[in-house]
Formats: sequence, structure tokens, C-alpha cells
Amino acid sequence: MENGSSDPSRSQGIDFATPFSSQQTPQVASKQGTKCELKKFDSLFNAKGERYLLRTGSKVDLGPAKKDSAFDSALVLTKFWNKEKEEEYTELEIRSPYMKAALKAVVPEYEEFNVDAKNIIMRNEPKAIFHFRRELQEFGRGLRDEVAAEHLLFLLKYMYDLLSAEISGYYAFVEGPTAPPSLDFLNLWMVFRPGDLIYVKTSHADISRGRILKFESMSRCKCKLPWCISSRWTLCCQRIDYDGDEFGHTSTWADIKPYEGYRPLRDLVVVPLQYHPDQLMIRDCLVARGKKFANLHGSHYRQYKGVAEVLGGSRNITFVGQEDEFPLQSTHVSPRSTVVILISDTRTRSTAAS
Repeated sequence: MENGSSDPSRSQGIDFATPFSSQQTPQVASKQGTKCELKKFDSLFNAKGERYLLRTGSKVDLGPAKKDSAFDSALVLTKFWNKEKEEEYTELEIRSPYMKAALKAVVPEYEEFNVDAKNIIMRNEPKAIFHFRRELQEFGRGLRDEVAAEHLLFLLKYMYDLLSAEISGYYAFVEGPTAPPSLDFLNLWMVFRPGDLIYVKTSHADISRGRILKFESMSRCKCKLPWCISSRWTLCCQRIDYDGDEFGHTSTWADIKPYEGYRPLRDLVVVPLQYHPDQLMIRDCLVARGKKFANLHGSHYRQYKGVAEVLGGSRNITFVGQEDEFPLQSTHVSPRSTVVILISDTRTRSTAAS
């Protein structure tokens, strides 16, 4: 990678700077994935409805789901076709122990992944490599093993070659000099990085009414029909929740409907918080709202002296329009009485005790 550059895609070639620290080199127990090369396969159906593999550009049947000829290849790309011979998806299998070690050290998704026993598989676009490209660059600068550096370099070059058109649009419309940052619908995944905060708008104009979520992943089908509900982006996120006893995280979802051309990110119903022009105000408002909500939970004590009406004086009918069966009552509350207000996510009740 180019020394001093914030992103290796800025240059034609990618190179690592002089290492400033020593990264641990994985112990290679076998020759699997040690050859710095990419092999491609096609997975199709035969007349019996069974899947079989072909080397891309070859007519030799490799048998059902076997890739023995690519045992020592660092990367194996397989394109899956349905029975109508239409492309369904692709899978990139990362076999290189050096590449897997770098991804495990940098990408949170693979932090607990057992790279010694399993290979990393990425479906369709290598999103994790793109999102954490700068971190992988920094990791590569600390490598002292030339073979490990060569493998990581090969992985990054593969990603930049595969996504060259998408990355060109990303730098032109998101990180370029034009304002505001904009992107087309199909490539929205490029600005949603796992672990980042996102802002979900509501129907209210007040930005403090929105929600802040922690983004995890997003998916959509490749259907190009504008009326197909599955063609929208579905985002899986985490939100802070309260079960009546403790605060925690629960999963929630948000959708982004298809649109034509390039649209400013700030106009989307779901916006990566870092691209919202009012992100500082949103943070302050929602932090204040969260503290207020948290302070309402539990028991709260207040003192009152005088006459307290159980039912309001203007209430003659119930909420459903029927005549109120309870007569208007009042009681005298002594100064020593306490009113305990219990608030949960589903109910509110009060009790009075002398």
C-alpha cells in the first residue's frame, strides 16, 4: 500500500510501507491455501437435478461439490446457477491461512471464528474486505513475514479489481468533493458498515423523535422488479430495550425502498449517522431522551398534603364511550403518605401507602 495514503485504491498498485511492528504469523500446518492464486468454478445442475462443478471455461465435470484441484489455492470463487441456468449468487472461499489470520484480527465478525478448522466464505460482494480495507492496510504494515504480506496484498487487489466500478462511484459521490454525499440504491451497502450507528427517521419532522440503532447486516434479493417487496434493502440492527427489570439489546429491522439514480444519504429513511448533517444534535437529543427514559424506571416517591381525586371531575364516561360505573371519589392524603409510581414497558400503576 502506498506510504502515507489513507486508502490503497488511490494508487494503481498496492504496497505495504515499512513495517512498524511485528504481527504474529500463523503456523501453517498444511499446504491448503498457501499458493497465492485465485481459482474459479461454476456450480450447475445436471439432468438428474444434482449439483456438479466445472472449472470456469472448462467442460470437464469435477464431480459433486469437489474442489480438490484448488486445494492449495488461496482463493476459490464459485458461481452458483439455478436449474434455469440463471446466476443465483457467488461464494468466495478464503483458504489462505495468512488471509484468514488478518481478517480474524481486524474484522469483528470473525473475531471468534475458528480459522484453523474452517475457511471463511463470503457471499456475493466481499463486503467485509471493503469495509475494513483501511484496517487491513494497517495490519499489513505491521507484517514482517513476506509471504503473509503477499497474501494480504493479493486479497486487497482482488477486492479492488472486483469492485472497481462500485469503488469509483463511491469515491466520486460519497468521499469526493461533491456535497452532499450520495449513492445509488444497489450500492448502499458500501456506506453501512457493521458495528456503526444508524439513524432511523420517523414520520415526525423533529429529529429527536428518530431512533439510533447499531447496524449489523443488510440483504436484498437480486430481483429488478420495482414492485417486488423483496428487492428493498432489509437492515438487521440492534436496539436498546427494557424488559421491566433490565436494559439489554434486541434485534430489529428497517427497510429502504428502491429508488432511481443517486440520492443524498441524508434524504434516506435510514441514514448512517456519520453522514447525517445534524449528527451532533441527534446524539445530544437522543442521549438526553434516553437518560430521561432510564430515570423513569423503578420506584419514585413524592409527598403531597390535601385532597386527591381518584377520578377527574370532568370524567363522566369511560374510554370506550360508556357511562362510568365508578362514582367520583376523593380522599385526604396525609403528608406522611407516599405515592409509589411503577413504570414498565407495558404498564403504569400507582399505589398509596400511609
